[in-house]
Amino acid sequence: SHILSQSISWTPISLLYLQATATYVIDSTSTPANKAPSPDGLILESENDYWTGTFAVGYAINARTDLDLEYTYYRADNYVDSSATSQPYGAGFTEHRLMATATQRLTENLRCQLRYGFFTNDDETYGGNLDYDAHLVYGSIQYRF
Repeated sequence: SHILSQSISWTPISLLYLQATATYVIDSTSTPANKAPSPDGLILESENDYWTGTFAVGYAINARTDLDLEYTYYRADNYVDSSATSQPYGAGFTEHRLMATATQRLTENLRCQLRYGFFTNDDETYGGNLDYDAHLVYGSIQYRF
């Protein structure tokens, strides 16, 4: 496995931040069986490379209220359909995630948070049987002692 990652943050004004992150992962499994001669690629290496990118922006509306928005893209493009001759290996899917969060600090010890998320996943590894679109609504109240 090898992981290459880079992140950059920028705060153009004290109330606003921008952040971008990109990661590329090179991940494969190789065994002596991969080196042996085999008909029609009967034994394949397991390739599981993927990349992901995230962009986030946050804004402080006032001293007690923050808004955050985050988008993430994830892509694995390693699926090889060798099911006719062997076990298929590698992942192949694309995922998009969008999250919006509002945080309100009611007192020094009490804060509440409301989050909405939308997710979509296209999965070729399972022939599209695990594709989905999903919504998330999440609320929390936190009290610090």
